[in-house]
Amino acid sequence: MAPKKETTVSRIDRLRALADLLEASLDEATVGVRAQIAAQYRATLAEIAEIEKAAPEQKGTALDELNARRAAREAGASRKAGAAPV
Repeated sequence: MAPKKETTVSRIDRLRALADLLEASLDEATVGVRAQIAAQYRATLAEIAEIEKAAPEQKGTALDELNARRAAREAGASRKAGAAPV
């Protein structure tokens, strides 16, 4: 048996892609299938909402914060160095 490939796509990303597919399919579906697709679409949206509610807000890592501070400091230093003498 071949080993499973590692994927970098998260569950929430896959659910969002599924929701997009289901939404597009609703427009093209026949009347007999439309209710089934709509039910799956609603369930998918509910699962997305549940995951987003349970997931803490991503603020960034300490490394992200350090990089942002460094970039701000360097931007300030380059503005001072480029300023004309008074």
